[in-house]
Amino acid sequence: MRIDRVKYTAHYDEYGNVKDQWVGLEAVIDDTESPERQLDAIKKITDQWYKANNPHVQFEGTYIGGHATQQPPVLYSQSEPEIGVTPEVIMSCNDLVTIDSYRLIIKGKGELEAAYVKRRAEIVDAEKKEILNRTGNRTF
Repeated sequence: MRIDRVKYTAHYDEYGNVKDQWVGLEAVIDDTESPERQLDAIKKITDQWYKANNPHVQFEGTYIGGHATQQPPVLYSQSEPEIGVTPEVIMSCNDLVTIDSYRLIIKGKGELEAAYVKRRAEIVDAEKKEILNRTGNRTF
């Protein structure tokens, strides 16, 4: 067997992370060994490359001819990425520009959204009072 083509294709998300990737090998087979064994050898090379270049993915079982020989591959990942923002960070904000910079990254995260809503209301109230004090008005 002689490998005569290697192909790598990757699709990236908007942040530059690999979203999908494909690795392919094409080979000219010889008559000294069965095509199935040579296909298994190509698959083994491809699998080794993929596993070496994707250490965050764990595999269980293998597929041969479209049928699982054991269990299908299982991909493990964290259920939710760590964003490095805590309710304390949000509650320490002192102005609308800073707190509003968190608006999109906390969306859908209950405890963080609650802290955001509470602290933003406090900041707005404080700014209203400051405006009233500077203008001499007591109400809006």
